[in-house]
Amino acid sequence: MAISQLSIFDCDINIQSNDSVFRQLLNLQDGQSFQLQDLEIIRDSKFFVVKKTTEFEELFHDIHFCYRFINSNLSKKQEADRK
Repeated sequence: MAISQLSIFDCDINIQSNDSVFRQLLNLQDGQSFQLQDLEIIRDSKFFVVKKTTEFEELFHDIHFCYRFINSNLSKKQEADRK
């Protein structure tokens, strides 16, 4: 039997709606962007674009996948900073 671990993002939509990063994504209009640590998040007419200067550029059509990606990147950075 396979067990799938739920993340906090799967458990409660209310947590997302009260999170500052999620609210910034939700309020982002076409052509706007914001900087979050070393990530640049841009909204165009179809996608959320998450860039990290020379490392990657990811496109997300769904706000929830974008939010998860941003948070996983911030988590990795925090873990790396602790080492």
